[in-house]
Amino acid sequence: MAGGQGIGSKNLSVARVASDIQEESRLGAMMTYGNPVSGNDNGVAGLDYRYRNSNLFGSQVFVADAYVMKSFSEDIDNDDWSYGLTLNFPNDRWNAVASYQEIQENFNPALGFVNRSGIRKYVGELRYRVRPEDNRLLRMINWGFKSSFTTTLDNELESSNVYVRFFDLESHDGDQLATWGNWYHETLFEPFEIQPGVVIPDGDYDFYSLWGKLVTAVHRPVSTEIKYKFGEFYDGDIIDVHAILRWRPAPRFYFTLERRVFDIDLPAGDFEFEINRARVNINFTPTLSWTNYLQQESETHIMTLQSQLRWIIVPGNELTVTLNHDWARDNGSYKRTE
Repeated sequence: MAGGQGIGSKNLSVARVASDIQEESRLGAMMTYGNPVSGNDNGVAGLDYRYRNSNLFGSQVFVADAYVMKSFSEDIDNDDWSYGLTLNFPNDRWNAVASYQEIQENFNPALGFVNRSGIRKYVGELRYRVRPEDNRLLRMINWGFKSSFTTTLDNELESSNVYVRFFDLESHDGDQLATWGNWYHETLFEPFEIQPGVVIPDGDYDFYSLWGKLVTAVHRPVSTEIKYKFGEFYDGDIIDVHAILRWRPAPRFYFTLERRVFDIDLPAGDFEFEINRARVNINFTPTLSWTNYLQQESETHIMTLQSQLRWIIVPGNELTVTLNHDWARDNGSYKRTE
């Protein structure tokens, strides 16, 4: 590192091998060595195995995935394992998933990351699908649920989410109408400042939300997607409205407008948060395209533009010109940032 400060240069290593077993299964092993953000030694070693059977009960598919990993960190010699098992039945009429994962307190993959350590996570999912015969309107109907529970290593519940799909209708043209609900449990171990001056106290919270969604098929010149959510949010209430308008006037032109608004009412205070996006994509030729993405949100009052011109000279060789720029809101108007 410049000036002799910090960690300095170091070697980082990643290795993986895998081998097919029988016709559809696979066994793998991996290891990493190095710590990019510290001078302490760190390594990870692990095994993973996938069993797949695509002829269960005739033509049904069953998949089982298992893994075990251990990290090796300086001055740590216990509670540094992670392992999990997933059973998957991914078929058309019935789709089911069950999984278990444990991440111990000291598991530390320095060349990767973990969102939360010291937890066990349980997930279960079931979906049932019907394809009506001789129905000119409906292509399929789906019902189902999904649940996830996260506990401490002492089996104390930290969070849970139970999702129930009341119905999900899809037409032959690709239009969709769906409704579902979520029931949450969250444990806050310390107060959470969700907005400046708006603090949710620590404690246990149980709350719910109900959703509705309407989507029109994207193959049409004009298509839309609208989601509406209302319900409880911690110790208050929430409304979430999400709308997307897509316009394809010609095969080479694609425009999108998107807006999402959150209206949250809490005992500690009320606030709104909004995100607005626009996309303009133009394919001049099969090898020359121009994509543009503009976003504005109310939290930071920053508007961001990402624009890219891409020319494929020959397959494997291309020229890309990219522009990224931000504007900040000041006294009611947006001004360029340096």
